[in-house]
Amino acid sequence: MESLPFEILTEIASHLPKNLSDGDSRLVRPNIAATSRKWQSVIEPLIFSTLDISNTELPKFASAFSGSQSQRRALLKSLKFKIILPTYTKEAYCVFEINEDRATNNFIASNAVYVSHGSR
Repeated sequence: MESLPFEILTEIASHLPKNLSDGDSRLVRPNIAATSRKWQSVIEPLIFSTLDISNTELPKFASAFSGSQSQRRALLKSLKFKIILPTYTKEAYCVFEINEDRATNNFIASNAVYVSHGSR
């Protein structure tokens, strides 16, 4: 398989599912990328071109794109960033936020944006 041209490997890789099956969270593509440098160069553009991350995943995201992995930055074409705030109890859903809750949410959102821009 290693002797196949890059274009053929790319075509094969484009047909690989992201997960083993519906409802199974184990990922297929990263495991194949880990088999060889050639497969890594074929698979990583598929993995890293479009990402959906949350503020809770920023450390993992940063390590995947920094240091010896900084070449992956050129692969990233689309990034969806979701900020996850603390959850409320059922009783608190229908009540306006108190200043303390608002301050906590503002801090989490501001910190997530600050950290996502490499400022920390």
